[in-house]
Amino acid sequence: MKEICVLDIGSSKIVRLIASKTRSGLTSVRDLAEFSYDGFYDSTLLSPDTFADDLAAALAFADPKPKTVYVGVPCDFLDYRIVTVEHDLGSFRTVTRGDVDELFAAGNHFSDRGTLITTTASGYILDESRYVVDPIGEQCSHLRSNVTYVFCNREFAASVEAALTSAGVQKANFVSSFWATCVSMLDEHVRSQGAVVVDMGYSSTSAAYVIGEGFEAQITKPIGYASAAGALMDRLSLETPDAISILKDINLGLDDDEKYWYNKPDDTAVRWVYASTANMLVKGLLDEIVQMIDQCRASDQDPVYFCGGAIGAIKGAAAYLGNAARAIPNMLAPDVPMYSKPRYASAFGTFEIACKTERTHSPLARLLDKIRR
Repeated sequence: MKEICVLDIGSSKIVRLIASKTRSGLTSVRDLAEFSYDGFYDSTLLSPDTFADDLAAALAFADPKPKTVYVGVPCDFLDYRIVTVEHDLGSFRTVTRGDVDELFAAGNHFSDRGTLITTTASGYILDESRYVVDPIGEQCSHLRSNVTYVFCNREFAASVEAALTSAGVQKANFVSSFWATCVSMLDEHVRSQGAVVVDMGYSSTSAAYVIGEGFEAQITKPIGYASAAGALMDRLSLETPDAISILKDINLGLDDDEKYWYNKPDDTAVRWVYASTANMLVKGLLDEIVQMIDQCRASDQDPVYFCGGAIGAIKGAAAYLGNAARAIPNMLAPDVPMYSKPRYASAFGTFEIACKTERTHSPLARLLDKIRR
C-alpha cells in the first residue's frame, strides 16, 4: 500500500506520521516527528493566529510533500450525536450497502452541528431479534441501530484546510482520532461486548463506551496534565516551573510522609511539599475522570482501557484510576516497535482508519461495493 501521511493534532503537540502497510499487514514507519505548539483549551485554540504556521511547520520536512493528509481531530473540536435509528426494508430480503446508507441518512438531523466526518454504528438489530456487527448480506425486513454521527467544528476544519492548502496539500481528510483509536486498537471481541476507553491528554480527557464500531456514550472535559499543574499552582501558591517540576516527580503510590523537592528559579534554596498534599490534589482531578467512566459504562463488569500522553506522564495514574473505577487498568498502545506507547495511540489509530479508507476507495473495492448494493 502507498504511504499515508497523518497529522494528529493533540492539545500540546502535533504528531506527523508517515507510514505504510506491508503485504503481510505490518506497519512500516518511515517518519514520526512531534511538534510543540500552544495548543488549545476547552475547545478554543490558544494561539489561532499562529495555528496555520504550526501546521505548515509540521509538514515542512515531509519529503516528498504529501498530496493527501489525514488529520486526526481531537474531541474538543468534534460533536458526537448518538441516535437510535430504524429502517424498514419493505420485505424480508438481503440487506445491501444501500440499506445501511438509508438507515444512516434517516437519523441525521444535525446539519447545524458542523461538518459530518464519520457515521458509524454500534452493531445492528435484525427484526428486533438478532444482533450483528455487519448486516450486509444478512436477511431481514427491519433494521435498528444506535448510530454515531461525528461532526467537526466548521471553523476549525476551514482553518486546517486553508493551512494545508497553503502548504501544498491537495486534500485533507478529517478523522476523529479518539474514535479511530477505539475501533482500531480494541480487539474486535472486546468491542462486540462493550468497553470504556479513556484518553487523558495535556488539556482535556475524553471517555466513551465503545461497542461495535460506534459509541453508546461519549464525554469530553477540560481535565488533563495541565489541570494537575494548575491545581498545584493554585492550592500551593507555586510558580509554573515549580508545579511542573513536582508533577514530573509525582508518584501516586508514595507514602504520605514522603516529600517532593524543587528549586526556586530565583535563588538556591531547596524547597519541598509533602507527597500527601500534592498527591491529594492530583487524585482529586483523577476522581473527576472516574466519574466520567461511571457515566459512560453500562455496568461495573465493563473493561476499562486508557491511552493518551498524560496517563503515562503521571506515575501511578492508571493504577489509581483502575482501582477507583473498580477495573483492571488496561493500556491501549500501537503494536509497533519503538512506538508502543499510549501517547502514540491516536496517531496510529488515525493511520489505521486511513488505511481502511484507502482500501475502501480502491478500484476493486468500489466494484465490489457496487455488487453488494
